Amino acid sequence: APSTSAITVAPTTTTTTTVPPTTTIPPPLGVDELVLTPTALGQARMGTDPDQVVSYVSAILGSPTSDTGWVTPESFVACEGTTVRRVEWGALGVMFGDESAVASGRTHLMSYSYGLVGRLDAEPQGLLTAEGLGLGSSVDQLLTAYPNAFIDEGDPEVDIPPSFYVSDEWRGLLSGAEPDDLVLVVLAGPGCEG
Repeated sequence: APSTSAITVAPTTTTTTTVPPTTTIPPPLGVDELVLTPTALGQARMGTDPDQVVSYVSAILGSPTSDTGWVTPESFVACEGTTVRRVEWGALGVMFGDESAVASGRTHLMSYSYGLVGRLDAEPQGLLTAEGLGLGSSVDQLLTAYPNAFIDEGDPEVDIPPSFYVSDEWRGLLSGAEPDDLVLVVLAGPGCEG
């Protein structure tokens, strides 16, 4: 007689997994957050409180590489008011003061500069304008983005470098005035420069 073996089926257990609700965590801030515009450095608009600007930029780039602290305007060229401060993160420098075309009677972000003449490799790398221009962009690319920009050849005899000018708040320095010359420094804001 054929033998029959019993087949045992294990009892089925249902496991319920509770999935926590998903929360959207924004990606960490990166240099793409610091869009260069004539009126702001990323989310830091001209006129913003200095401590807020330093905290914001430091959250993206780390601690500043230099900070003058609050000094008298005579420490810089063409600064007005009673106090100014320059904070730098490598090739990015921001100027604060208590007197500019943006605000008066309180300390605020009045300008920034990005880039160092002769150092296209300076950190931080990768800051761009809303039009995608950055250090090392050509004069041709600059004129495509800003057709009304004025290109100045400069005058080496009196130490005036080649530059571009879009408005009082939007300008910079160039390696030369030819189409394949490069953007070396971007300057924004009506403040004074150090």
